[in-house]
Amino acid sequence: MQTDPWAGLLDPGERILWQGQPDAGIDWRRLRPVPLLVGAIFAATGTAICGMGLRQLAGGDPMGAIPALFGLAFVAVGLRAAVGDVLIDAWRRSRSWYTLTSARMLVATDTFGRRRLRGWPIDADTVFVFEEGPPGSVLLSGRGRAGFRRIDDARHVYALARQVQRDAMRQAGP
Repeated sequence: MQTDPWAGLLDPGERILWQGQPDAGIDWRRLRPVPLLVGAIFAATGTAICGMGLRQLAGGDPMGAIPALFGLAFVAVGLRAAVGDVLIDAWRRSRSWYTLTSARMLVATDTFGRRRLRGWPIDADTVFVFEEGPPGSVLLSGRGRAGFRRIDDARHVYALARQVQRDAMRQAGP
């Protein structure tokens, strides 16, 4: 029975310096005005269509089910456009774990029963992006949103990552 969950995942001599999990709260600041407006219009239109269909159903017309279902689809599309990305992002973060080692930044995820581990080596060419919090982030420039997003101790993790980079530059030599 394997007791070390990192067995076979770390390189020889690689040490874990920090581990944490991102804040899983909903980041309402990520809402964007245009998708929010378009989504709200879709959802409102869908609600009106759904209401018309339900009135028909209440009046005894079984054909009212068609606009009711059609309106429900509009509501779903509108809500997804308006707030879906923000909610999905929070859910993904709740299923993510971060690890900084003496050589890499690792992000583990467990979504829908699928476990995934992504890693990025830290070397002299690594460019970090520090975002002040709370919560803060330590990201890798040029790699989208790769890195450690929305962590409580971002300043400390940034300092550790920079130390790993300095150590890597010293080992590489001049």
